[in-house]
Amino acid sequence: AAAAARAAPLARLLALGIAAWGPGLAAGHDGDPMELLEKVERAMRAIPEPPVTLQQIPAEHRCESCRLVSGALSGVLQKALLDAGAKGRLTEDVYLHVLGGACKSDSLFSGYHVGAEGDLEKRTQPADGEEQEQELTTWRRRLQFICTEVLRTAGEGEVYSLFVGPGSKKEIPVGRLCTREVRLCPKGKARRRQPQTEGREL
Repeated sequence: AAAAARAAPLARLLALGIAAWGPGLAAGHDGDPMELLEKVERAMRAIPEPPVTLQQIPAEHRCESCRLVSGALSGVLQKALLDAGAKGRLTEDVYLHVLGGACKSDSLFSGYHVGAEGDLEKRTQPADGEEQEQELTTWRRRLQFICTEVLRTAGEGEVYSLFVGPGSKKEIPVGRLCTREVRLCPKGKARRRQPQTEGREL
């Protein structure tokens, strides 16, 4: 029974792969079907994920996503300051590298999903099943997209200027970034407490 349950989705995957890539994928193959299946799986894994767009992110989660990204960027910049032993400032080359790398980081934005209350939150337990894994992947990619959009719209220099600010507190002001600079939050909606960042156990 277990073998039959496993064979069904494998057969569907094999049929999908052959339909997608045509007879060429199976050309000259008359051996073990599992070898052909592995060939299909490798080909499917090589297909790049489609790009995320703002329209794919539910409107009710865009402001929240920006707040999470703002906190994450503050965290990586704070960590860079500590690592460099810098006294309040980083060089342009360093902060450009840090900010650009943050948006590409899978680990920085992993683990988020829509919780029972309808808010984005970080899972405290491993994903249970393929559906939950997919949700985590979806939100990781969405947050990375928001991160990239923040840097593209506001600019790395402006984001860093907001971080260093005029005071002693080194943190990106969420209201300024998400409401005024990138306009992902309506006025009065970006003042909630920032999530913990990587530099502070994100």
